[in-house]
Amino acid sequence: LNGCYFEVEEGKMLAVACDSFRLAKCEKLVDIENTGTGTVRHLAYAFIIPNKSIGELQRILQDGDDKKVKVFVTHRNIIFNLGDMIFFTRVVDGYYIDYEKVIVKNHKIFVDVDREELLSALERACLITEERIVGMVRANVKLDISGGLLKILANSSAGSTYDEIEVAHEGEDLFIAFNNKYLIDCVRACGGDSIKISLSSAHASINVVPVEKDESINEEYMLLPVRLNN
Repeated sequence: LNGCYFEVEEGKMLAVACDSFRLAKCEKLVDIENTGTGTVRHLAYAFIIPNKSIGELQRILQDGDDKKVKVFVTHRNIIFNLGDMIFFTRVVDGYYIDYEKVIVKNHKIFVDVDREELLSALERACLITEERIVGMVRANVKLDISGGLLKILANSSAGSTYDEIEVAHEGEDLFIAFNNKYLIDCVRACGGDSIKISLSSAHASINVVPVEKDESINEEYMLLPVRLNN
């Protein structure tokens, strides 16, 4: 879990990253050209880049332009040629987890919600959820899915917040809690104007995907809930 997994094929790239609480999966159609020599006839690679290297590479790419990046992969290392800069890092030795088995696919509760409305409500809840308790930060937010409403609740010694959002809801009502920062990360990363949240129970992981699918990109985010004391 200490790295980002990549699969690269002709015209397609898959990236998967996860920790003990959340998982992100993104598959995108991209313009990839194999300029390898020798006996290489088909572009197909799989490798794991360490977390720290991913963060540094992301910052470098954000500061760049739309020029193509040359990537050189070996069994132990990977090199990114960015024109005026070369980024070198090792790759993680070993196999990645079977992430498809981790993602729950038989959810029975579905909620379609406006992404910006939900994100705004969760960010308001951050004013309450960032509470330090015995050296740790508690950042839980509660979601009450009932009928056509999604209620966002948070409370701590600093106060409480309450928001209501109209949603398209299918399935049973549900009361569930999450680490607010992790939930915000999932919602913010998900593309589109509206997102679909798939749930099963208060103790099972959820899936977050865009409502409107883009043919060039397939993204999915998974997040585990937190257990409530009461």
